[in-house]
Amino acid sequence: MNPILLISFISFFGYIIYIQRKYGVLPSISDSFYKTENDLLFLAFTLGTALPIIFTTPYNLMIIAGVLLTYVGLSPDFNKDGKKVEDEVHVIAAMGAVIIGMISMVINYKLWYIPIPLVLFLIVTKVFKINNPTFWIEVIAFTSILIGLCI
Repeated sequence: MNPILLISFISFFGYIIYIQRKYGVLPSISDSFYKTENDLLFLAFTLGTALPIIFTTPYNLMIIAGVLLTYVGLSPDFNKDGKKVEDEVHVIAAMGAVIIGMISMVINYKLWYIPIPLVLFLIVTKVFKINNPTFWIEVIAFTSILIGLCI
């Protein structure tokens, strides 16, 4: 594992554990922006997770996924009504980071099995009622990508 990627692990898992312990499982990771009293915390989380990936990957798709994650942090004040440009940028960047990150895992890293936990969870959410599925989808997706980067 590239030691710089350790920053991504610490940033991602540290933030998720902190948010989950303090506020519980939220509708999405991004909803934590509204819960914390420090607006810069969400930005630090996204940049701390994305920048090491951007600077260590040799693949354009993964760089794009990392850049999209930085846009998520730079446009945190979304209210899901689509009335502000920031709403659209945030949602598109979040979905894009996950989708492009997964595509990069398969195409660039040749890790075809990395998306399997996410696909299985998406099926489970269709069959069973899961509370706050978006939060868990994000956690599974980014955990899978971070693990894939270490393989």
